[in-house]
Amino acid sequence: MNHIITKSFSFLSIFLTLVLFYSCNKKEGCTEPTADNFDPSADIENNTCINARDKFIGVYLAFDNCAFVQKNFVAEIRKSNLNLSEILIYNFHNLNASPVKAQVNGPSLTIPSQTIGGGRRIEGSGSILGNVIQLNFITKIGTGPNTPDNFDVCNTTYTR
Repeated sequence: MNHIITKSFSFLSIFLTLVLFYSCNKKEGCTEPTADNFDPSADIENNTCINARDKFIGVYLAFDNCAFVQKNFVAEIRKSNLNLSEILIYNFHNLNASPVKAQVNGPSLTIPSQTIGGGRRIEGSGSILGNVIQLNFITKIGTGPNTPDNFDVCNTTYTR
């Protein structure tokens, strides 16, 4: 009887040791699949996730280099409350109009076609590298022919 109890105790000890060993070896990291630093091998969230759009947030000195006009101005990019991949660009193209909505995907952003102040339509794309965002977009007022009065193609540099 003692032999059975000893074997049972030994087996239970080994089993508990293995369970404790494997439960203590869980890997911590970012478990949010949409984050820039998502770690698919992480078992435990450690609050280190970096959302892709967070790289874009801030106040920038902007320089519009457009076909018909060049100008410097200050713009601000903020988080949208709608989803984790949307940002809002305030004072876009030096227009104190509604903020421009853009979708972030990694280091890139897309400005879907939208109408802002005064019936101005814009759309474009860009990317961030460090503290510099490069944007390429078109802007047009109304639906008439593309003339310098109502249409422009721009490359804008935002520097934080």
